[in-house]
Amino acid sequence: MFNFINGLVLPVIAAALIPLILHLLNRQKLKTLPFSSIKFLKELQSKRIRQVKIYQILIILIRMLFIVFLVLTFARPALNTFFSAPLSGARTTSVILLDNSLSMQTRSHVQSHFEKSVNILRKILNTFNESDHVAVITGDLDTGAPLQYNYNESFEFSQLKVSNFSFDLGHALLLARQWLEKFPNYNKEIIIISDGRIPRNVLSDSALSILKNVAARVYEINVSSPAQADINLSVDTAYVASRLIDLQQPVRVAAVVQNLGEEEKESSISLYDKQNRLAMQLVTIPPQSAKNVELFFSPHRASQYDLTLELDDDPLLADNHYYLSLNIPAEIRALYVQNRPGIEISAALQALSARTNLKITEVSAANWLAEPLSEYQLLVFDDPLNINEMQLGILSQFLNSGKSIIFIPGLSSSLSDYNHILERLVQKKPFLELVKSAAVGQFFTLKQTLAGNQLLEPVFRKKMTEVQWPHFYQYFKLRKAGDVLFEFSNGDPFVQMVKKRGRGNVFVLSSGLTGQWSDFPLRGLYIPFLHQLFALATHNAEEDNQFLIGQPVTITVPQIELQRNFQLQKPDEEVVSIIPEQTDFGLIFSFDGFAQPGHYRILQDGKLIKSFAVNLNAREWKRPFVKLESIRPDVVRLNAEDFSEKSLLKARLGRELWPVFLTLALLMLALEMWLIRKLEQG
Repeated sequence: MFNFINGLVLPVIAAALIPLILHLLNRQKLKTLPFSSIKFLKELQSKRIRQVKIYQILIILIRMLFIVFLVLTFARPALNTFFSAPLSGARTTSVILLDNSLSMQTRSHVQSHFEKSVNILRKILNTFNESDHVAVITGDLDTGAPLQYNYNESFEFSQLKVSNFSFDLGHALLLARQWLEKFPNYNKEIIIISDGRIPRNVLSDSALSILKNVAARVYEINVSSPAQADINLSVDTAYVASRLIDLQQPVRVAAVVQNLGEEEKESSISLYDKQNRLAMQLVTIPPQSAKNVELFFSPHRASQYDLTLELDDDPLLADNHYYLSLNIPAEIRALYVQNRPGIEISAALQALSARTNLKITEVSAANWLAEPLSEYQLLVFDDPLNINEMQLGILSQFLNSGKSIIFIPGLSSSLSDYNHILERLVQKKPFLELVKSAAVGQFFTLKQTLAGNQLLEPVFRKKMTEVQWPHFYQYFKLRKAGDVLFEFSNGDPFVQMVKKRGRGNVFVLSSGLTGQWSDFPLRGLYIPFLHQLFALATHNAEEDNQFLIGQPVTITVPQIELQRNFQLQKPDEEVVSIIPEQTDFGLIFSFDGFAQPGHYRILQDGKLIKSFAVNLNAREWKRPFVKLESIRPDVVRLNAEDFSEKSLLKARLGRELWPVFLTLALLMLALEMWLIRKLEQG
């Protein structure tokens, strides 16, 4: 089946009848003439007469075909393929899927992939007329209703912006199918403009079905540059790896750097606090692989650190940065709830309050609810007694606000009481039995563990070679229900951290910290152990301030003065007013998600009260990428480098055949000349 680009000349094909008409008009009637002899007639061969007639008929047909082929040459016929337009004059419903994802920010020469895509879109829109229905759909997570193109109105290209999200091809295809069903014109097409970096694992089965079965021609325009394909290093993730943060002590920052290219790459990675460089390291990463990197810096002040990891420049700058928010508070408040106050523990708590940034308030078990819990980052229960359901609900809310609780057991409550408390808070029942030494002079000791060494290492000036561990006379045997920080020589846990399904952590000890349980209060390790344990618990409460773009953000601030004015300062320095939700444990700031990576700051009357970081999602680079030709074998691939309106029209119409018909016309002309020469030669 054919399309005709210049169909107006087709009526001229009727001129092919002219040779036949002229032949009929020139036919003469036979006349009878007297002849003296029939000798000459006899000599004529009947075979020669038939040959002349056949030659005459062939010449007429060849002249007619010559005219037909010549007219078809000027009409410019095109061979329809499966994906070429069946009717060039019919209305068209077109959906243009424009990839505006993170990778489209990659720069090639003087423009980015997205800028190149917008220029191609301009050319595509010029090929439609006022009877066509055209929609432009971007592929990021902010996709809403399609952008409709009206022939008689100028298209607002300014509304097309590149994003930091992945190309949600599945959602875009769903909107495309809806548009095609809304305007069921004779010609239907889907044009996908992308750099080809669409992760296969984000394409659902329903999206695959749409792409395979949609009754429309599918075109793909890949704007990526072959010379710069996947030349990109990215910081996939980073975090503060140190479990404890102390002034003048090295803080370990871990990062994962990904090389997406086919060649080995070298780059420096730097750690900044605002504009101040804290550390730098040179890394070499093999092709198609990732490398773990560690950087160290020593904080010299208690304040907010807005950390940024940065790689050297490459074609895609956006993923060369990763943002971290680290708060080293000048004061950490802890509430120590005691059932039976002991001289040893009180003296240790007073020493910690006087010499460290821990400010510990001691209160009896009967009065802890009277304290403003929102002002405390840590709750410690020593020998808890009679914690009822209402109090458990308050503790659960305390954990949900991102804070921690430490339970130090005593003999005032039973095993079932402790298990009930922990089951309500962390869905665990770790307490098994009370274990006592067999005789006087026998005791239980602790042993070195990796987690314990990391926790206590900052306490010692030299490496921990010989530690004088305390002797325990009795302890509760615990089931392992979380991360074991310290354990007895027989493998039973002494301190373990159990994570709540929400945001907070619960630290459970298996023994009391008074002389009734051990000689720990007499050891030099006693106060440092308490400091490191309390610091670890409050550090875990502070570290949950890292988010990904598009991810809901919930921030809890221990502040009860709701009457104040609160603002959010974005990475681009824009400041907007925000209204928090007031709870018994402070103010909760909730956000649906952010599209821009960087540091965000919550301000109270212009003063910083909380900072958090938002980063890119590394799933943009998860291989394998979608190969459209493997899903839709009939997809038409157009070259982005030399794309033009003409090339698109040519792809729509199919393969032009005018050179074939011109050749046939010249062949008919040559054949006619040969036949005439044969006749003249007799």
